[in-house]
Amino acid sequence: MFSISTKVGFFREAGRIACSLTPGRIHRAVEESACDLGRIPDVAFLHNPEKSLLGASAVPVRECLDAACAALNETVAMGLCASWGISSWDTAPLI
Repeated sequence: MFSISTKVGFFREAGRIACSLTPGRIHRAVEESACDLGRIPDVAFLHNPEKSLLGASAVPVRECLDAACAALNETVAMGLCASWGISSWDTAPLI
C-alpha cells in the first residue's frame, strides 16, 4: 500500500516557470492533478511557497499565504484531495 502526493504552486507561463499562491491557480492545479492521476491525491503539497513570498511585506505575505491555505482547505472539502501540506526547501519561517 502506498500514498500519492502532488505539489502545486509552480506554473508554466510564457516560456518560463512562475511561482504563484493565487487561490484560483492552486485550486485548478489540484483539480488537474486529480484528473491527470486518475484519482485524488492523498496529499497536495503547496510547493516552496517562500518563492512567491520573497520581497513582500509581512502583512501581504500573511494574507497571500492565508488565501493559498484557504484554497487548499476548499480542495479538501470538495474532495479534490484527501489532505494538504507545505513542502519547502527553506527551513526559515514563512512569515
